[in-house]
Amino acid sequence: LNGVARTLEQSVSLDRDADGRPMGFMTIIRDCTGRALAQQELAKAKEAAENANKAKSEFLANMSHEIRTPMNGIIGMTGLLLDMDMPQRQRDFTQTIADSAEALLKIINDILDFSKIEAGMMSFEEIDFDPQDVVEGVLDLFAGHAVEKKLDIASIVPHGLSGGLSGDPGRLRQVLANLVGNAVKFTGKGYVFVQVEIVEEAGDEILLRFNITDTGIGVSDEQATKLFQAFVQADGSTTRRYGGTGLGLAICKRLVAQMGGEIGVRSEPGQGSTFWFSARFRRSSALAAQADSQGIFAGTRALVLDNCEAVRESICHLLQGWGVQTTTTATGAAAMDALTATATGGPAFDFAILDLHPSDSDGLALTRAIHGDPRFAKVNLIALTLLDETEDLSALRAAGIKAHVTKPAKRAALRAAIRLSRLNEMVQPPREVPAAAETKALGQGLRILVGEDSKLNQKVMSLQLQRLGHTVDIEFDGGAVLAATRTTAYEVILMDCQMPRMDGYDATREIRRLEAGTAHRAWIIAMTANAMAGDRERCINAGMDDYLSKPIRAEELAAALERFIALRDNETGALNWRTAVDCDALAELRTMKDENGNGVLSGLIRIFLDNTQPVIDGAHSAIGTGNVGYLSRGAHMLKGSCANFGATRMFEACERLESAAIASDIDAAKLMLAELEREFHFVRIALEHELCDTPV
Repeated sequence: LNGVARTLEQSVSLDRDADGRPMGFMTIIRDCTGRALAQQELAKAKEAAENANKAKSEFLANMSHEIRTPMNGIIGMTGLLLDMDMPQRQRDFTQTIADSAEALLKIINDILDFSKIEAGMMSFEEIDFDPQDVVEGVLDLFAGHAVEKKLDIASIVPHGLSGGLSGDPGRLRQVLANLVGNAVKFTGKGYVFVQVEIVEEAGDEILLRFNITDTGIGVSDEQATKLFQAFVQADGSTTRRYGGTGLGLAICKRLVAQMGGEIGVRSEPGQGSTFWFSARFRRSSALAAQADSQGIFAGTRALVLDNCEAVRESICHLLQGWGVQTTTTATGAAAMDALTATATGGPAFDFAILDLHPSDSDGLALTRAIHGDPRFAKVNLIALTLLDETEDLSALRAAGIKAHVTKPAKRAALRAAIRLSRLNEMVQPPREVPAAAETKALGQGLRILVGEDSKLNQKVMSLQLQRLGHTVDIEFDGGAVLAATRTTAYEVILMDCQMPRMDGYDATREIRRLEAGTAHRAWIIAMTANAMAGDRERCINAGMDDYLSKPIRAEELAAALERFIALRDNETGALNWRTAVDCDALAELRTMKDENGNGVLSGLIRIFLDNTQPVIDGAHSAIGTGNVGYLSRGAHMLKGSCANFGATRMFEACERLESAAIASDIDAAKLMLAELEREFHFVRIALEHELCDTPV
């Protein structure tokens, strides 16, 4: 029309007479140019949005790489400095640099998390867990900082949750850690108190509410409306005084929404705050009730002394769940009065749990007075100690203390202290378990090639590897790395993924092509600063063997090299994959098909790899809380999974962990868990190569 293209829509229908006989056709032509143009604009907008999202993801990956690369140098060099002898003043300066670098790394991780949530890439797991372990584990993270600020931290989790839940404990821990961390940060005196409530239940679904109460600075109603917006603080002065990006609460809001809950705050300036959130879970069908169920100390009586009401409530909640009748006091004088009342006809206390720092007296002097009074000879004394206290155990024994529990008092530790106090034994501090990868010479010097374009990182890597007793060559880019491998048979190559001219992925593919048909195969460890979802898979697909995320710490580097040494055959020098998994077992699994005729092996591997690490993470938390029930169940479950792939050594490690848990031997369990985690690294490497069909 008038030289302008139009879009027309035509419809044709048959016209009939009154008797139904066809008379002709009726045609209607409509001008739908406007609608067509709107659809074109919509398609263009969609394409633009997709391109923008792709550009943002690429920018995020590049930003992560660019920031993590210099941070690798900062954290690595400060780690080396802290291992040296130096005056205390210089050590304090160096430690401040290290702490600042770790804080910056947390900000980077927050930004990555927020971007993943926006892109819909944040995954959630569905595994069994104990909410008490999660809450106590989070409080443990901030116990040291709380002691420094002279704050009390405590928690209450309903006894009705002792059977466990099913959901994502990692995301729950992430939200709790952010809120508890903020509470500790913004509280100058008093306490931080975490309370969990059951809001509603329907079938096996349960809605929980988590309240994190503090006695800190508080916020106004106007400020509260801004708290959950990305990159926003309540006010600028708060940012300057306390630090932070204001991103953590925005992440929490997104995570809570994906867990089917809400988040909010009740607060008054100068009067503290209660941040709360709700989340939906399912009752666990796999976890049985914990060993500390109702009634294990039924009929006993306890006196609890602590200055802080929240701490008293927390301890009494645990005791009452075990059938203990409790009396609480806030001062040493009141505690002595309560004890004296029993000597004049009142029911006697079986044990007394006493804070060593009551507000009105000296804690040790009080316990000595109680211990020296024959009227209280049958009262077992248990001390509440702080994380940084260094009292000699002999001094505690001399004061009549038969067991002690470190604040915040955890369920398993308190239960063990009561049992041991009744056996007239002092709780001994747990034996330190040596790290799996100590920064010392491994006893087997390796010839190692490092591909890294940052001069600072080159120096850090060189120093770290030399301290571990290895010979090191450094190259600037992937092409130089490739050239070096043509003249020297390196045992290990540490490959930066992003280098100029030829990146680490292309260099690895070319190295694998050149190695084909030869007896030599280098062990290539990826070094990436991206830390995005899919990075590990991309590295393995390129032909790399293991993966380290920058900034690379000395202990992580040593552990990666130990994994290689353990897999290498000592006689031939070749990699012996049968030490990790049974190739015959894998061959049998390759023949199995589902109902549609598709192979099942890749799916089984992915399920195993996705589910094993959360169980191991939960086992670490269980050891910290003494939850031997979770340890034995987790080890037993993993044992069956290992058998499917013929992972004999990992299977045996699971058996030993299960036995240690059944015997309630926490020290042995620590050692067995370290062995299990080490074996899982080997099995994971072997299965990832199988998954990517990489020759080994």
